[in-house]
Amino acid sequence: MNQQIDPHHDHSSPEQAQLMLIEQNRLLKLVASGQPLETCLTEVCHSIAQLNPGTHACFLIADAQRVSFLQVIAPSLPAAFRQRLEGALINEFCIGSFGDAMYRGQPVSCPEIANDDRWSSEWRSLCVAHNILACHSEPLIGLKHLPFGLLMLCFEQARMQTDWEFQLAQFGTQIASIVFERDRTDLVCQDREKQYRTLFESIDEGFCICELLLNQNGEPQDYRLLEVNSAFEKLTGLEQATGKTARELVPNLEDFWLETYAQVVQTGKSIRFEQESIALGHWFDVNAFRIGEPQRHQFALLFTNVTERKQAEKLARQATEIETFRVSLVDALRPLAHPVEVQATASRMLGEYLNVTRVVYFEVQGADYVVERDYVNGADALAGRYAIESFGEKVLKAYRAGQTTSASDVTADPNLSPEQHSAYAAIQIKAHIGIPLIKNGEFVAGLAVHNATPRVWLPQEIALAEEVAERTWAAVERASAESALRNAHKQLESALAAGAVYTWRWNIPAYRVIIDAKFARLLDIDAAVATTEGLPIETFINWMHPDDRVLGFAALQQAITTGEAYTSEYRVQLATGEKRWFTARGQVEYDATGNPIALLGALADMTVAKRLEESRRRAEEDRDRFFQLSQDMLAIVHMDGYFLQTNPAWETTLGYTLPELTAQPYIEFVHPDDRAATVAAADLIAQGIPLHEFENRYRARNGSYRWISWSVAPFIEQKLMYCVARDMTDRKSAEVEREQLLQQTQVAKEAAETANRIKDEFLAVLSHELRSPLNPILGWTRMLQTGRLNAPQTQQALATIERNATLQAQLIEDLLDISRILRGKLVLNVVSVDLASIIRAALETIRLAAEAKNIQIQTMFEGTRWRVSGDVARLQQVVWNLLSNAVKFTPEQGRVEIRLSEVGHHAQIEVSDTGKGISAEFLPYVFERFRQEDGSTTRQFGGLGLGLAIVQQIVELHGGTVNVSSPGEHQGATFTVTLPLEQIESPSLPNSDELFAIAHASLVGIHVLIVDDEPDARDFQAFVLEQRGANVTVVDSAIAALQQLNQVMPDVLLSDIGMPNMDGYTLMQLIRSRPPEQGGMIPAIALTAYVGELNQRKAIESGFQKHFAKPVAPDLLIQAIADLVNISNSSA
Repeated sequence: MNQQIDPHHDHSSPEQAQLMLIEQNRLLKLVASGQPLETCLTEVCHSIAQLNPGTHACFLIADAQRVSFLQVIAPSLPAAFRQRLEGALINEFCIGSFGDAMYRGQPVSCPEIANDDRWSSEWRSLCVAHNILACHSEPLIGLKHLPFGLLMLCFEQARMQTDWEFQLAQFGTQIASIVFERDRTDLVCQDREKQYRTLFESIDEGFCICELLLNQNGEPQDYRLLEVNSAFEKLTGLEQATGKTARELVPNLEDFWLETYAQVVQTGKSIRFEQESIALGHWFDVNAFRIGEPQRHQFALLFTNVTERKQAEKLARQATEIETFRVSLVDALRPLAHPVEVQATASRMLGEYLNVTRVVYFEVQGADYVVERDYVNGADALAGRYAIESFGEKVLKAYRAGQTTSASDVTADPNLSPEQHSAYAAIQIKAHIGIPLIKNGEFVAGLAVHNATPRVWLPQEIALAEEVAERTWAAVERASAESALRNAHKQLESALAAGAVYTWRWNIPAYRVIIDAKFARLLDIDAAVATTEGLPIETFINWMHPDDRVLGFAALQQAITTGEAYTSEYRVQLATGEKRWFTARGQVEYDATGNPIALLGALADMTVAKRLEESRRRAEEDRDRFFQLSQDMLAIVHMDGYFLQTNPAWETTLGYTLPELTAQPYIEFVHPDDRAATVAAADLIAQGIPLHEFENRYRARNGSYRWISWSVAPFIEQKLMYCVARDMTDRKSAEVEREQLLQQTQVAKEAAETANRIKDEFLAVLSHELRSPLNPILGWTRMLQTGRLNAPQTQQALATIERNATLQAQLIEDLLDISRILRGKLVLNVVSVDLASIIRAALETIRLAAEAKNIQIQTMFEGTRWRVSGDVARLQQVVWNLLSNAVKFTPEQGRVEIRLSEVGHHAQIEVSDTGKGISAEFLPYVFERFRQEDGSTTRQFGGLGLGLAIVQQIVELHGGTVNVSSPGEHQGATFTVTLPLEQIESPSLPNSDELFAIAHASLVGIHVLIVDDEPDARDFQAFVLEQRGANVTVVDSAIAALQQLNQVMPDVLLSDIGMPNMDGYTLMQLIRSRPPEQGGMIPAIALTAYVGELNQRKAIESGFQKHFAKPVAPDLLIQAIADLVNISNSSA
């Protein structure tokens, strides 16, 4: 420089400082109002020109790579100057001081441009041409302290700049930085809102934000749904709910919901509960919590539909109650001896269990049916005899066919006539169940259940009523048979006590019979004549019943002729009209010449005995019928261990006939494990001790074992055992199932409680982690809006907002990663990866955090083979997560080691630290989602507990494994990742002929079925194949693919692996299970983002011929399809 410049080292005056402050406030208000970037920077240039007349301010903004000028804002400079700079390469001009300001981030002054040889001649000429003789450049500093542009003050005189001008440059760059940071923060917030919206719509639980609506008195009257996610409609069935109130959507919604949510809003206390909504017909598990300021009256709901679980619990309770009722019914009926008592007890127990108005058991007797006694609850009893036709034609026809009838509302029953409707109304019947009992093809009895109000009968209630009807009939039959036997015994005893013998003598030549006085009284004749003179023999012959006279007289003649004892039995008819049975015994007397002269005898009244015999015969027939028809297994067993007699129920239940049962000792049929207990029970019976409800297992004819319950009465003198055995297998199975169900319910309950606890802890952590950054963001944003912050405070506010927004974005990204993994939507961009470079890149990102805590990081690379197939970004995410955790949980002055080595065919990464360590109790749960060792509100470390779960999923998607070990708390931890190495052998390259074949492979005439749930991937594959002439059919799920195979048979199947509801492996297994004509042998290719040797082997094992990792080259895919079709055709 030849000219000496006189620098003006003056300072700003108070007036200048006041003017700068006024301009600063004006510009900050302009920035806060949201004016565009160019407008704000133009105003800054105007302010500088106004504060320092003769100064031209110019902003030069570089592109992202800082290679060229992207934008030039110079309102007071000529347009030609601006146009020459826009798009120009920075190095073309900025060789000297301008380049220093741009690349070093430091201010640079140039007092005399024309003579400063640091600048290119072209640049100096451009400046001089536009009367720019001196300049000062102040850099605009952005992220990572790198300049992204600069403010240049241009002067029309060659001179050194003043302190005031330096202050103006700093003033301009500060305002410009605020504008740029404002725009960048807006972009971050928009991105965060987009991520939040994605999370909001992707969760499976229903979620909504609501506003409590109050009336004029401040009382809750309704609530409005401000925002709902897609799962809300699926779980509640409410459509287009946003903006509507609860009462508008569900007018009859229960008051409970409004009262509960009002309590949450008013108290600010979150609540978790399960509740049924009858109006919606569902059970819900709800988390309700207040959001925002109390005066906004807003709350949020996170809920799931638990209707299916509640229904399962209800069915389990009902099954237990029914089984308990069965046992109680059997116990109550067993000791009853009278049929009417059986009917009354069974009716009462069923009526009380079902809580109905009336239960009636009736027996059919000819053209009538008889009700001995019924159970009533607030209704009239119906005991009596009724015409069977009163059932009505349709109902009676159903009964005779053995069909159960039921009606929930008899007023709408088409099977009833108007007369029957009136009759039902008269006896308070609005709902009923009718159960007929058919025995040996005849309608013999039935059971009816009545209710005074309409009632929907459940299937299990009807089934239980049918079972009670059968059990009641069996118990009534048993009681009737036992009653008949008791009556027969009583009649026999009465007959023996009242028995009478009459004597008589027949004078044969005189044909007269002399009888004793008692006999005369029986015949109601004169005893004086009968005992002395006697009566004609004809009197006695005529006394006999007409049907017995011929045989009676013949017996007399035979005795006289043969001399044998006279024996006869006949009926007589007394003067009173009564008929009686008599047995006659006698002996003929002869004279010396052998002529019969008399017949002496006795006559016994056998009427009572005959009646007893008849009763006994009928009782035996009833017993026989009961023995034959009983569903219980009845048996008479000798104490020597053999069956003597069994009823048909044995063959029905166990499959054995009587000869098969009596052919070997009964102990041979007993399960080996139960024989010792059975022998012990038999010893007690032999001592005369009855046995009740003894249980063991009996072998059936088919080899299976069934549980049998025994009741045995011993008869010591006869050495017999009378046994009643019942098949308890179903009850035992029900008990086992009930126990298993109870255990499963308990396990499910514990699992649900654990899951709910984990979810509650996660929600608490999520709320804390998402809300904590919001506080400084909202606070500083409101302070910025006031416009009362100075430049340093504004920079601090924007930096705080950026830091907390970045933290929130990372939390949301972790949640989105887990969501993608759970839905099988995490896509890997697979390339060849050098793990050493991955580790070095991750180390760079956490080095500052380690240096801040003075933590030493040691790296050890062993071996040379560190290359794997994988996604660079995801593998770097794995290593960064492990390293950042190690640094976070290691105290100051600690040490972190990372080792990369080759172990067999795998690369191994070990990350060790000397930090907090992991307790033995928590170690198994380290990789579980949402799990943190410390989930309390006083925890020292933040985060959602998702990082290690994401690490595990990414590693496994690469075909690798991840493990953790720790000696204990405060003893550090070691995480070990193994990944399969790339094969050294390179596949042989195709020759020129093969390349030509691949490039020109034709698929004309080949039908391809594509299965992929991703529309973009599906459409691209179809486009590629159709370009080569293929006929393509596309479907979006495995279920749709199976349906398509039932209609059309393609030549090749191309299927994705990770799909919802049914993955590609399961689809392939189902197809391979089909016969060839239904597609069982169709050629198939797996095309998936799941890579690694394990995934490829699993695809081949499930039935695929080929496995390609996405993305695949179209030519290779086309050639693979052509090859498979050629192989299939040659095999056929």
